Amino acid sequence: MTLLLLGGTADARKIATQLHQQHIPLIYSVAGLVRVPNVDCPVVSGGFRQFGGLKKYIAQQQIRAILDVTHPYADTMSSTAACVAAECGIPYWRFHRPEWQASDQDTWHSVRDWSQLLPLLASKSSVLLTVGQIDQSEIDELAVFHRNNHQTQVLRTAVKPKSTLAPSMTWVKAIGPFELTDELALMKQHKIDALVTKNSGGSSTIAKLEAARQLTIPVFMLERPPMPSADALFSDLGTCQAYVLNNFPLIKKMDMSFKYETNPQAIEQGSFRQIRELTDLTGLSQEQQQVVMRIVHSIGMPEVASQVRFSAQACERALSAIDNKKAILCDVEMVRHGITKRMVTGEPLCFLNDPRVPALAKERSETRTMAALQFWYEQLEDSIVLIGNAPTALFRLLEMIEQGAKKPAVIIGMPVGFVGAAESKEALWQVHEKLGIECITLLGRQGGSAVTSATLNALLRCHIGEWY
Repeated sequence: MTLLLLGGTADARKIATQLHQQHIPLIYSVAGLVRVPNVDCPVVSGGFRQFGGLKKYIAQQQIRAILDVTHPYADTMSSTAACVAAECGIPYWRFHRPEWQASDQDTWHSVRDWSQLLPLLASKSSVLLTVGQIDQSEIDELAVFHRNNHQTQVLRTAVKPKSTLAPSMTWVKAIGPFELTDELALMKQHKIDALVTKNSGGSSTIAKLEAARQLTIPVFMLERPPMPSADALFSDLGTCQAYVLNNFPLIKKMDMSFKYETNPQAIEQGSFRQIRELTDLTGLSQEQQQVVMRIVHSIGMPEVASQVRFSAQACERALSAIDNKKAILCDVEMVRHGITKRMVTGEPLCFLNDPRVPALAKERSETRTMAALQFWYEQLEDSIVLIGNAPTALFRLLEMIEQGAKKPAVIIGMPVGFVGAAESKEALWQVHEKLGIECITLLGRQGGSAVTSATLNALLRCHIGEWY
């Protein structure tokens, strides 16, 4: 039983942390447009289409309630969540932070939408826009104001605008919270005489309203969109947290003789937090960091992090192969069974137990893992190769490619052992550029099936937006 928390706000991060500390099993969902949140619970980034839609995700993850703590203007997500929750027969709760209220010193103009707003801005000289992404049609209209009376505009967003900006428009990239001194400086620098904002509420962006008040700048406030009804609605975080704790179905804990962590999410997140503290991930990309942490987690030895090697495009090629549903080829069944099946579309392949292999291996006087590669040829091109047990298989694969076999997208080569293991991985690393192949390997004698499948699992999680 899991709670799905729809986040993307400071309030959401706060309540996610509090509920997680109270052992509420939850998944934190975020659009992922700005940054991956720093929370201790599992995070899914990028929406639910990647899982076949929200309804399928609810069934897959056994979601028993939705807590919506999205932005007050995220009406599409909120409406979808409310509708799907009703279809699935689970409660939909929403935290809706209070609106800002104007004081006697403020000059606010409430507007329904852009069609009402734009005529009010026509006579202004310099407009500060803090409303997120703006459609091309609104940008084009603002460009007309520049042509008519030389109006300039400053657009401040957390991510690069999707639309093409007009020559009259200056883009400022910034992520809150904002300080009053900075807001005053920005408005003075650009000689702002109109502020356009959403009535988001909260404290992280309220400084711009104080700055406008001090500089007697009028504020044009876009009204909040209508929201769907909820089974429970909150405007106070404490009340919201108490309600969830009292109403989310929990399994009664057994009396325990020993004190130890029993929450699986807490155990996992705690492990990866320690791994980050104990390993040096400097200079690694976000995907490479995830792989190294998974490898360390599977062995339990932070010192192996320094032995992991990535070719230049290894992670990118692996993610592309995953995206294009390419074959996954495994040297042994233990590697195949270690792959998280919910994150792959096709069945990973292993030919070690093919009835033709023993006779072929005997005929050639070689290992079964070497002989099994005879059946890889048709699937090898742009595939993901996992070799976690047999050094002879890795040596044979390199020979096959050298002799003209199609190249896989990436080789994850991490066989374990004393005879040939370190040598096979060293050979992979030494010849990968010459052969034009991408690879991920763990130098030395250490490795194994669990480490190899864990490496792919890390990349699969990156592909669906799950990060540690």
